[in-house]
Amino acid sequence: MRALISMPKSGPNHVARAAFAAVIGAIKSQAPQKVLRSLYPGDEKSLSVLQRATVAPATTTQGGWASELTQTAFRAFLTDLQPISAASRLIALGVPALLDGFTEGKYPARSGAPATVGWVSEGGAIPVAQRLLSTITIGPTRKLALLTVFTREMATRTDAEEVFTQLLREDTAATLDAVYFSTAAGSGSAHAGLLYGLSAIPASSAGGDAAMKADLTALVAAVAAGGSGQVVFIMSTVDATTFPINFPETANKVTIFGSTAVPDGRIIAVDPVSLLHGTDPAPSIDASNDTAVHMSDAATQLSVAGAPPTVAAPVVSMFQSGQIALRILADIAFAKRRAGAVAYIDGADWSAVA
Repeated sequence: MRALISMPKSGPNHVARAAFAAVIGAIKSQAPQKVLRSLYPGDEKSLSVLQRATVAPATTTQGGWASELTQTAFRAFLTDLQPISAASRLIALGVPALLDGFTEGKYPARSGAPATVGWVSEGGAIPVAQRLLSTITIGPTRKLALLTVFTREMATRTDAEEVFTQLLREDTAATLDAVYFSTAAGSGSAHAGLLYGLSAIPASSAGGDAAMKADLTALVAAVAAGGSGQVVFIMSTVDATTFPINFPETANKVTIFGSTAVPDGRIIAVDPVSLLHGTDPAPSIDASNDTAVHMSDAATQLSVAGAPPTVAAPVVSMFQSGQIALRILADIAFAKRRAGAVAYIDGADWSAVA
């Protein structure tokens, strides 16, 4: 599969380091900043991620010290997920939007095709190109939340940092893809998915190679018009993995990202440069070994008043069970710079599981 971008070996994962230091700090009853300084001497960027939430005035909100360090930390953490997250690859290829200090913003967008200016003779007047601009709204931001529980034994393994970082990356990647490639509408707590409001393009019934080419061509025609000229396809992990086996000639000519959030048979086309992404400059990271957690994928409040009151189950005490709960909260928003930036097909009959 041809890639639009290279993925060199990344440097330190500052958000993961900050989170790991918070977990070890909860185990040792030490300030996470002290733990981080001990584990990673001289790593001011990871330290700044931890200290962004402190209320002392000389922290990340004050120019000249940590504010400059934290601006790209969370975005770098998200784009570092590229091998396991299609949404991460779109963030790396898309246009960044600064979300620091507001929950909703207006960004300029071009109306129509870019203006062209020809050659100018010596001493000649330079043409003034007319550019029509509109604005698009990105936001309000919505909170992306991760709550993960680790045992004390796991957190103190010799290779604990590597295990911890991989688990954190996998959880974040799955969550990020699920919210990006959703068809769900937005709400007061959820961001609308990229597929919300779109109607699926009818899939070809020609079968095999002919259907595949017809479907991809239809998607390109829908997404490329008025776009950047770049189109990527997002498929289920099964379809993305088997595509170069079943269609080797075409696989060398297109860019395909696999995602666990995309069902088999659904093919999504995206112009990545036509997407705008806003990520939290620095997330909130907390760890605790003395809290109680409702251990459920559909967690609720621990108790709700009523007759009789509703009590969540199962609830586990971190203190009693010798576990550590890690919570990461980050504000995220994304928007299409033009209406035709995304299109999709359902029920492709050339899918690996068709």
